Amino acid sequence: MIAETLPAQDAATRVEHIAPKNGCDSAQGISGPIRCAVIGSQPSSHHNWLRLSLNEFTNQGTYSPPSVTFSNEIEVELTQHRQRNIKLQTEAELDLFSEGELFRTGKEGVSSSYILYIAQFMDGIRRTGTVQGDRDSSLLIDAPLRRIDVRIICDDWARAQALTNQPVKINLPGPITFASRVPNSHYPSHEQLARDYARLLGAQLTALESAGCKWVQIDDPHIIWDFQECPYGVECLDEALAFTSGKLKTVAHMCQGNPYSFIEDSSPARGNVYYESVAPQLAKSRVDAIAIEKPNVPSLREFNLGLFGEKTIFLGLVDVADSFVEPPSQIADDIIMALKEVPAHQLVITPDCGIKHFPEQLALQKLQSMRQAVDAVNTEITKISLPQ
Repeated sequence: MIAETLPAQDAATRVEHIAPKNGCDSAQGISGPIRCAVIGSQPSSHHNWLRLSLNEFTNQGTYSPPSVTFSNEIEVELTQHRQRNIKLQTEAELDLFSEGELFRTGKEGVSSSYILYIAQFMDGIRRTGTVQGDRDSSLLIDAPLRRIDVRIICDDWARAQALTNQPVKINLPGPITFASRVPNSHYPSHEQLARDYARLLGAQLTALESAGCKWVQIDDPHIIWDFQECPYGVECLDEALAFTSGKLKTVAHMCQGNPYSFIEDSSPARGNVYYESVAPQLAKSRVDAIAIEKPNVPSLREFNLGLFGEKTIFLGLVDVADSFVEPPSQIADDIIMALKEVPAHQLVITPDCGIKHFPEQLALQKLQSMRQAVDAVNTEITKISLPQ
């Protein structure tokens, strides 16, 4: 029984530590105490409209939302993919949905990458037509980053949100990751580039907040990967968040669970609790939540989640690099370990990265197992919280 695995504490202490407070972010549309969500990308197939949009950008240097640029046939395709994305998350009974990044990736490779999708709306960036390795070398920053067209991001979010009453989260690249991934011939330093991008990130956050979006995830794995060389990463996040009024909730994703993170044995997720170096800064930052995953340390006895203070923790306990469907009992055991360190109302259980690599049915099975684990632990928490 899950109750038997709860920390051996007196009842009063246990209730104080794991019971929800003040409705658990009810203003943001999420109920608790422990909640579950997805990180970002969802299963998707090849999209003709993405190839067409990139060709348009290459040939004309301009871009328009799909509803303006493309035929009714492609618009129908877009809608169908969004509906499938929302249906999957509805069947998984998630508390917080993802827009899904459905139109940011494709089979063309880097030319249809996550960062290119955002970069194509900025002044100061042009397409070079070349692709090398895993960096976004089809882009070049050759002028100051001064403006960004925020309409397509708001359109992507609004169209997904219109399909569900659950809050929909949308993802944006973080400053250090953007500055580290896009070739630059204009800025004299990485830091100056990152801080200029942070202002454009702030413009996107402000636009989404004004549109009614309640959650935005900022993906910035390079905050950890490049921490020694770029210790200003959290400062850049705060500069972007300074543009918002406080109605928008933000989660910073460290993104160590992507399958590509495990190619090299030196991956920071392999040998230690990778987030310890940056955690003290994040604990003091403007972000509302931190998205990390279970560190790949077999002997681990605790997650050190207390390093993040009172931040909400999006904890990745479902492996996106393995087709094995984790049984609910396995996920529940990890949740119990996390509850030794943070209250339940600060905990959101997720996969450890995006699930675009999975077929829809497999993705659903893994998400449903996660939901069952969360429900089981929540049931035990409710029993503990009831008056005796």
